[in-house]
Amino acid sequence: MRTVICGGPRTGKTTLAHTLDAPVICTDQFADKEWSEQSDAAAIILGNAGNWTLEGITAVRALRKWLRTHPGKPCDIVIWLR
Repeated sequence: MRTVICGGPRTGKTTLAHTLDAPVICTDQFADKEWSEQSDAAAIILGNAGNWTLEGITAVRALRKWLRTHPGKPCDIVIWLR
C-alpha cells in the first residue's frame, strides 16, 4: 500500500508511519533544500511503485504538486493528523 501521512509538527506522523508495514520515507531528509525544492523532491517519490509510506510536513505540498501534473491517484490512502 502507498500511504501519505500529513499533519503539523509533532502530531505523530513518524510514530504512526513506523507502525505500518511498509518502508518509511520521511520528508525531513529534504530539509537541506530550499522550501519549494523540498516538495519537488517528495513529489517524485509519489510516482514510485510498490509499498511505501511518505510522511512529514512537506508531504501535503508534495501531494498538491504531484496532482497538478499527473493524472490518477498518487497513493492509496492519505492520513491527516491533527
